[in-house]
Amino acid sequence: MRNKTPFDAKELLAAGLDQMRRIIREKEPVRPSTRLTQELVAASRQSAADSGEEDGGALPSRRYGQVEELIRLLRGDLDWIVMKCLEKDRTRRYETANGLTRDVERHLNNEPVIARPPSRIYRLQKFARRNRAAFAAASAVTAVLVIATVISTWKAIRAMRAERHAQGEAKRAGIAATRAQGAEKVSI
Repeated sequence: MRNKTPFDAKELLAAGLDQMRRIIREKEPVRPSTRLTQELVAASRQSAADSGEEDGGALPSRRYGQVEELIRLLRGDLDWIVMKCLEKDRTRRYETANGLTRDVERHLNNEPVIARPPSRIYRLQKFARRNRAAFAAASAVTAVLVIATVISTWKAIRAMRAERHAQGEAKRAGIAATRAQGAEKVSI
C-alpha cells in the first residue's frame, strides 16, 4: 500500500481549483480503515478479473492477511485519531502536535484516547487490556462467587422444600394418630 491523501487525488485534480476547495471544506474524508477495506475489495475484484492471466496479478493470500490485520489495527482508536487530525472545525482538532503525540502514546499504552468519545464500556475495555492478569483474576473470583451463590440458593430451596414436605408428613402422621386414638376409644 502506498501513501494516499484523504481525498481521491484524481477526483480533486479533475474538479478544478474552486471545486477542489469546496470538496476539502465540505466533504468528510473516509476513515483510514474504511478506505483500506475499499482498496482490499477493489484489489480482490481486480485479481478475480485477471485470474485468466498467468499469475493474474492476484493479491497473494499472505499479503491479503497482512492487509486484513492492518485494517483490524486501524479500526478504532487510530481511526479516531486520524479523523480528529482531519476535523473541519479547528477547535475540534488537536491544539498542538504534542496533543497528537500524547494521544498516540495513549493508544500504544492501551489507555483511553482523547480523540474518541468517552464511554464507560470503552474505558473498561482499555482498563482490561492494561491489567489483563488482575482483570482475569477478578473475573474468575466473580464467576466463582456467582456460581457459589446459584448453588447455595438452589440447595437452600431444596432444603426448604424438604422441610415443608417433612412438616406435611408429620402433620399427616399426627392426624392419622389422632384418628387412630379416636377409633380405639370408639371400639372400647
